[in-house]
Amino acid sequence: MEQTIGVLKRRNIFGVTSGPAPLLERWKQAGRERIIPALWFGFMLQTVPTPAEVRQWFTERRYAVFSEVAIQYDGISPSDTMFEPYLAVVEEMDVPVGIHIGLGPPGALYLPGMGNYRARLHSPLVLEEALARHRKLRVYLMHAGWPMLDDLLAVLYAHPQVHVDVGIISYLLPRAAFHRYLQRIVEAGFARRVMFGSDQMNWPAAIERAIQAIEAAPFLTTEQKRDILFNNAARFLRLSQKQITAMSGKKDE
Repeated sequence: MEQTIGVLKRRNIFGVTSGPAPLLERWKQAGRERIIPALWFGFMLQTVPTPAEVRQWFTERRYAVFSEVAIQYDGISPSDTMFEPYLAVVEEMDVPVGIHIGLGPPGALYLPGMGNYRARLHSPLVLEEALARHRKLRVYLMHAGWPMLDDLLAVLYAHPQVHVDVGIISYLLPRAAFHRYLQRIVEAGFARRVMFGSDQMNWPAAIERAIQAIEAAPFLTTEQKRDILFNNAARFLRLSQKQITAMSGKKDE
């Protein structure tokens, strides 16, 4: 935690952060304004909150984002009726939602506790029926639906409210493979709907490695790099100009 927060300060990062509530509280206390608290959700959690509890927590502003929604590990699509009441709440409250749609650990379904994981749920198309029912939903696909690029481009084209973050593919994939994937998204005209993400779980160095993958992309302009690293998320999260100014004005410590 100390090393990660050191990276946040050095690189002037404000991170959407989720995890078990007691652990998240420790991070909020240590990282202060650099930690943007998010509600971690999955049906495999020991205690699954009800839609009413989710509504209450966002009303109390305990969390700012509904993320990471990790129901792919349950083998459940975000369009499944089990998840429907939660989408209704966050759409009504205009809460941004981040849904894990993409890769987990290699061989995930053979690992303990992940037997319901399915590769078919990598496809961003699994989100489409939910989007049709909740047209005001502000949603981003974590890990950009890798490797289902054509499905992703189809969803981005058909649903202009959908964004992606680059998540773990920014450093887990070989650099050339990541760049090919990102370049196709950018060439298709969706550069302003790509947000940075690191999915840093246990490895503080992963954050800067992920940043370097964006900074080193030869097909991105300086403006596009800035958009991916900050501007697109600021717009998606609907940060105020005051918040943007405060974040931009932070000095290295």
